[in-house]
Amino acid sequence: MPVSVRDYIDIIETGTIFIADDIDTDSTRDSVKTQLSQACRLGRIERVLYGVYYKPCFDQELKEWIPFNKTDVAYAIARLNGWHIIPDGNMCLNLLGLSTQVPARYEFLSDGPYKTYEVDGRTISFRHRSPKNCPKDDFTAMVIQAVKAQTRENCDEVFIRKLSQVITEDRRPTVINNIQHASSWIKDVIMEALG
Repeated sequence: MPVSVRDYIDIIETGTIFIADDIDTDSTRDSVKTQLSQACRLGRIERVLYGVYYKPCFDQELKEWIPFNKTDVAYAIARLNGWHIIPDGNMCLNLLGLSTQVPARYEFLSDGPYKTYEVDGRTISFRHRSPKNCPKDDFTAMVIQAVKAQTRENCDEVFIRKLSQVITEDRRPTVINNIQHASSWIKDVIMEALG
């Protein structure tokens, strides 16, 4: 059901990153832009980048403002541009729990153009991807990128055991159906993890 921009801002949780198209409203595009600009002036939201907004979050325990999530910003940029993205291999290793290392850079594979954004002192970059190792199913694409980042030499028994725990029983059929075009060694590692 359509809502006003004001109501949308009231409803969403603090810490939410959004774009104008996320708002289901009857208002015209120009009206939405005007209302978002006004909400920024009033301090209800912040403009992160052109077309990307953030509803600030204050942590009562820490007594400080929480910075916005850069990964959420990347997905908002992708929605704004109509791109399909997935995190790059090192981010996938971390997000899937296969590595505890937190990548220093925010890099994403995209079906859009090569593009870089400076956001809050950090770089968010998008690299055009080859469809071969990036199927439409995001989870499978992340598994493929994680295995690729791990490299063939480092896909030992420990890694394969962890990977088998990450690919839960309900996800297995989808993964099997979506790895056909992956490099043969990546497919072999995944199939070994699937047992």
